[in-house]
Amino acid sequence: MFGTEMKLTTLIFLIILTIIFFNSLYSSLRSNYAPSAVRFTILTFFFILYNFFSGIFPDDNIPIHNTLQLIAAYLVGIVMAIYYAFYIYKEFDIKPFPYLSVRHLILFIGGAFILFFVFQLLLTGNLDNARKFFAVIPILLGALFLYRISRGLWNLYKKSKKSDQRYYRNRIIAGNVALLSICILPVIVFMGDFQVLEQSVVNAGYFWLTYVLTRQKIYRSQKRNEFLKRIGYLQIESANNATALQTFDALSFSLREIEIANYILDGKSYSEIAENLFIAKGTATKHASNMFKKAGVSNRKEFINQFRK
Repeated sequence: MFGTEMKLTTLIFLIILTIIFFNSLYSSLRSNYAPSAVRFTILTFFFILYNFFSGIFPDDNIPIHNTLQLIAAYLVGIVMAIYYAFYIYKEFDIKPFPYLSVRHLILFIGGAFILFFVFQLLLTGNLDNARKFFAVIPILLGALFLYRISRGLWNLYKKSKKSDQRYYRNRIIAGNVALLSICILPVIVFMGDFQVLEQSVVNAGYFWLTYVLTRQKIYRSQKRNEFLKRIGYLQIESANNATALQTFDALSFSLREIEIANYILDGKSYSEIAENLFIAKGTATKHASNMFKKAGVSNRKEFINQFRK
């Protein structure tokens, strides 16, 4: 389109992503740069760069050598994919499998890109061979991930059916499913230059992720209201409402902290909280420690006395 290599589907993706980006940027500003909102804004920006550069490069009409255009396009795609994995690990509290942490991904994929793609392309000029040699390492990592995730998801399905557990089981599954698009990406790259197929698969993962996060916002609102009721907020006009809202805003609790706060007020142990939220006991106690600091208390007993109504 417009005298470039960009396809119509890519342009449509770019328009949608740009709208989401500015909406996310506005949300980040309103939330006083909440880490989760900022991470999603950065992720969306990387997706815009990926779609743009993979859509227009290589192009003989651009006054940059085609080899450099290809290297730039692939590099942007790699950065997007690694940040995508980092975002999902962070946002969904997914513990990376061995050799699939962000550090390992940077080492393995970055090394393969330099050795098997950049050097191969510069020395031979053969894009097809460079692409296939490079794609082997990401394909192997993706296969390892799919093998490990299949076992993890099966274990999650066998867990209790309690409402909060079901939400977090489904949430973790959704986060892992969102990573599938990145696992499929190197397979498509190995097969050849299929811009529409490649971008459709990758963007499908992003849009699925956006849907899951929208549901998460609804869930957060429910948990927020649950906590507000505990600190004096009423469903009728009352002077307590303003005080409760001011107290809640001053705490600046994250979603995970709000959930753990509710469990603590219910008298749950850290082991029970960890089981319900599918996190390690140490993670639960760490969140609790952060909550106590924000609330100006030293332990869970003081926390309960301060907020239980």
